[in-house]
Amino acid sequence: MSYRIRCPNCRSAYSVPDAHRGKKLRCARCQRTFRAADGLEPAPRMGRRTHGTAWIWVAGAASLLVVGGTGAILLLTGNKPELIAVAPTPVPVPREEDPPAPPVVVTPPPPAPVTPPAPVVVTPPPPAAPELLPPPAAVALPLPPPPPVVAAPKASPSRLEVRLPEGWKADYNRFSRKWTFEKELAAETIRVTVGELLDDVKDADACATKLKRRDLVDVDDSEWLFGEVTAREKLPDGFLVKGVTLRARNRLEKRLGLVMVREVGGLRLVCQGTALTSEALRDEVIEMFRAALTPRPASGTGGAPSPAGR
Repeated sequence: MSYRIRCPNCRSAYSVPDAHRGKKLRCARCQRTFRAADGLEPAPRMGRRTHGTAWIWVAGAASLLVVGGTGAILLLTGNKPELIAVAPTPVPVPREEDPPAPPVVVTPPPPAPVTPPAPVVVTPPPPAAPELLPPPAAVALPLPPPPPVVAAPKASPSRLEVRLPEGWKADYNRFSRKWTFEKELAAETIRVTVGELLDDVKDADACATKLKRRDLVDVDDSEWLFGEVTAREKLPDGFLVKGVTLRARNRLEKRLGLVMVREVGGLRLVCQGTALTSEALRDEVIEMFRAALTPRPASGTGGAPSPAGR
């Protein structure tokens, strides 16, 4: 016994034996796999007639009449009828678990070559000649003021560095801007001063002339005056004048004196001694002032440093 089923995908109808019920089948049309129970359709009722199938019954009756008449003729003529097997119209039965057909690869034809259009060259118009304008009038701009000139710090006698010989001590007076060097002897105290030369004395001859006239401004010891100039010496940075000094109250008492001028660190410094008791003491003062170092620029505030020790 067979029954009809339909493919759930493409709705193709098939007649399937009852033994295939519940098995997996493959649709011959769309290759869809499904179970036979999924596409089962109920068989149509035989007792129900419709006007659309009446002609089938008429055609069947006519066929019987033709076949019956033909058989009667054959019997009368003595010929045996020949059995003709008419094969029924095959109903496509879905195959069970057949592999899917390989896909058909359709290669499209190559596209026809497209020739690009020729480029259109557009030549721009030549640029217009620039309009010549008259040069702008020169404008005199004021020059910036020059930077202020900062004066270098001036050297000060207070920064003088002197190495004191044995027995000497030093003291600086900020008001007079002078150094006083003293040495204690058994009978008296020897005193020498060092300060900035304010008088315009250029050389040893001019200094000797002023000493003879007794109007040297920087000779501040009024007790002893130069009575005679005994030697004049030119130094690399100044000059030296030696002489004999006399006590102002008693011209018979004599001592040794010196005036030594040096340019040290942009300053003209003068060393004066008017009451030296020996030639060795005068030479000691000359060497002390000759070895004085260049004064350093003043720092603005603070006391003057003492000369170097022994």
